[in-house]
Amino acid sequence: MNKVVWLARLLYNRKRMTLAEIREAWRDEDDHGLPMAASTFYANRRKLEYTYHLDMACHGGMYELVMPKNNRAQQLLHSLLADTEAGNAEAHNLRSVAGSAWLPLVSEAIDQQVKLRMHYAPFDKPAYDTVLSPLTMRISEGRFYLVGMSSRHGTIRNFASDRIKQLTCLGEHFTRPADFDATTYFAHSIGGYGGNKWQARTVRVAVTHRVAAYLRSKPLHHSQQEAGNEHAAVDGRPMFDMHVALTPDFVSLLLSYGAELEVLAPESLRRLMLRKAHALQTLYATPHSTDAVLPA
Repeated sequence: MNKVVWLARLLYNRKRMTLAEIREAWRDEDDHGLPMAASTFYANRRKLEYTYHLDMACHGGMYELVMPKNNRAQQLLHSLLADTEAGNAEAHNLRSVAGSAWLPLVSEAIDQQVKLRMHYAPFDKPAYDTVLSPLTMRISEGRFYLVGMSSRHGTIRNFASDRIKQLTCLGEHFTRPADFDATTYFAHSIGGYGGNKWQARTVRVAVTHRVAAYLRSKPLHHSQQEAGNEHAAVDGRPMFDMHVALTPDFVSLLLSYGAELEVLAPESLRRLMLRKAHALQTLYATPHSTDAVLPA
């Protein structure tokens, strides 16, 4: 029994419980009918945070899960903890995430801190094998990402689970790096990119009023703030600021708004957007060599 999953599932369904109630509830799962040791509870409370990015708050001696609402990945992972009919429906949705078949094995390996042997096939490089010490995971835009120390690369890397061809547990334990913080690893990122390589920058965009209404209801990033009237663009367009890493996924998101969104800062991102726009213009301005006829 994965104690982290059990603990989160218990609080998800019972809402609020004392430490004594939680320890007693474990008797039904324990092989010897014993209550959960207090040290075991506190250890798994910490694992719940860095494995699933779910916090457990304590108010007046009552423990409860803190429900993050601005991160779809956390909501999907949380849905695995539900025993209810609605939770099972969410779990069914999770199974549609690319590579989700590896989730149970990865979750257990992170919890137990055991190494995995992985056969990985990137889209643009030959397939290879590596031994991975799994540290955390993330679900973004329909893809599940595994983060861990890779023996092949000698550093912490991100791996898209739909490119994992084989994953086996080696049973060999590893020591979690003391300086790794799963909570902040993706703090400034959009998509599957994370880590110290992607430092946050202050980004300002000007958008049409139609897009502004959409961004107010669904921010591009959790740090997004609308600029005050004193900073209003010359042409009256609403403006938004955010502190975010300039990952390829973030750039693609900005491009998806076309001419309805203009990057004002930083200048390096503005130039990148211009190069992307020129490449598109060249692509579509060139006449096609044949008059292709699509089937009816």
